[in-house]
Amino acid sequence: MKTHIIIIILLIFFTFITIRTCFHKQRHINVIQDSAVYWKDKYNTEHIRKMAGSIQQPSAFLNDIKNQMKQKDVQEATAIGATASGFLHPTVDTVYLPDSTTAYKLRFQDQWLNLNGEIGKEPVINYRFTDSIIITAYQQHRKTYIDAYSLNPNVHLTGITALRMVNRQHFTIGPYAGYGWNGKAFTPSIGISLQYSFIKF
Repeated sequence: MKTHIIIIILLIFFTFITIRTCFHKQRHINVIQDSAVYWKDKYNTEHIRKMAGSIQQPSAFLNDIKNQMKQKDVQEATAIGATASGFLHPTVDTVYLPDSTTAYKLRFQDQWLNLNGEIGKEPVINYRFTDSIIITAYQQHRKTYIDAYSLNPNVHLTGITALRMVNRQHFTIGPYAGYGWNGKAFTPSIGISLQYSFIKF
């Protein structure tokens, strides 16, 4: 009898934990993204952070990405907005042309920018801009957050959007183990069950 009581108490405990988890996940569905937060790490690098949004129906944001990629099974997407600004001091070479005109050639190169240009009759500037944006996802207080930062110190991240589809599968098939009343006594049981889930966790 004591064994039966212990098993029943354990079942009640696990049922309580399961129901609590279910309701937490339910609140997370269709969450509205909060505003972005900026912060700096110990290396003085600026980060942008935002809570990820979960949706059950495709949004215009995801639909646009699907159409552009020609992929129907896109489930997650993150968009980062960025601007770059700064100052540079190029090397300037004076070039005297055969027609007695003068042109100026510009050169600048560092880890992030390679620039070559000429100022003359037909001014032209060629440049190559390099950047690396690091995106991470993590859980905090049972919520998913997206954090991003640029390795280029001249880049400022202006916005972040992160959405993921949540597909609910109401019918599930799998093994079960339980303990219940068979009409005469409490007995353990195991088997395979087909279940319909109102809340998926």
